[in-house]
Amino acid sequence: AERSTPVWANHTLGAVALMISSGAPCEGLSLLLTSNVPPGAGMSNSAANCVALGLVFNELYPTLALDTQMKVVTFARDAENSKFGGGHCGWLDQMLIACSKEHMLTKIDYADHSIEHFTSQLPKETQFVALNTNVPHVLAESDYSHRVRELTVGIAFLSKILGENAGGPLLKLSSLNRLIAAVDPANPASKPVRLENIKMGALAAAAPD
Repeated sequence: AERSTPVWANHTLGAVALMISSGAPCEGLSLLLTSNVPPGAGMSNSAANCVALGLVFNELYPTLALDTQMKVVTFARDAENSKFGGGHCGWLDQMLIACSKEHMLTKIDYADHSIEHFTSQLPKETQFVALNTNVPHVLAESDYSHRVRELTVGIAFLSKILGENAGGPLLKLSSLNRLIAAVDPANPASKPVRLENIKMGALAAAAPD
């Protein structure tokens, strides 16, 4: 009978393949992975596995030179996005796993991958609860990759309209308003987005003039 390969094993294969292609003198390997992060539950099990493997491989093969947190994060991300993992993930999960500090909140600036830790100002009685719904979740089979492609196309379109690179930290509020005006200038709903309408990192509806 055919034996099926569990999804978590694909990320492991991606990490092993990346380790070998990066020049590690590996002639054989036995791995035993244990985790208390439920797989397929949208709780970053695959990212945690890949970060752990990066740390282990660097101990076994120092020539990999995964000697900074960001190098470990990049290794883990590349492993998950490999042909074995089949993902199209960003940086969030791996960076939080590798760089977080106990009892601290973590701020990530994706423009330069800088990390800041700070103490929460929330009331002490505030609790964060993670729930496992037992609904299977496989990133490579979700709509996430489609959203990434849509954003990539959107940035390319915005850059073409503006005549300049509008991606990443170069995306400004003025650029967004120029796009609104260029796409549908006659639409009265296409009002400029004002800075005061952007609250808590979410874009609120533009206030009327």
